[in-house]
Amino acid sequence: MIKIYCELGSLTKEIKQLKSERDLEFLYFPFENQTKKIKQSKKPSNLLASNAFILSSSSILLKDTKYSDKYAEIESLIGKHNFRDIQHIDTAYKENCQILITPDKDDIANFRNEIFQLTNVMCFHHSEINAIYRYIENLKNKN
Repeated sequence: MIKIYCELGSLTKEIKQLKSERDLEFLYFPFENQTKKIKQSKKPSNLLASNAFILSSSSILLKDTKYSDKYAEIESLIGKHNFRDIQHIDTAYKENCQILITPDKDDIANFRNEIFQLTNVMCFHHSEINAIYRYIENLKNKN
């Protein structure tokens, strides 16, 4: 199973078509919004009260909302002021995703090589649909 973390701003028509492929599991965490189109992460990174997410009505365990051992390094790479981006990357890492799809070129997609070196999560801008398909095929061929 290939796990893909998808920021909600990346759910384009092309990305939604990917969901129909077998062996792909899409995850997100509602840092900003919610959707029923893909599965919520159960291990959101560094969840704070200011996120306005109510754990009492959720199946997410409080112990699973802590940040990972890579959080500080991700923060150093992306910049402390990009808190949401750090959460997305760290959540993808905690969930053992192989791919992160983002609408953010500046702070995530432009650092894809460094993020991959650190987390083993390959980041793509949602407009890079052909590259995403090629990467998925490469992952499938490795298994």
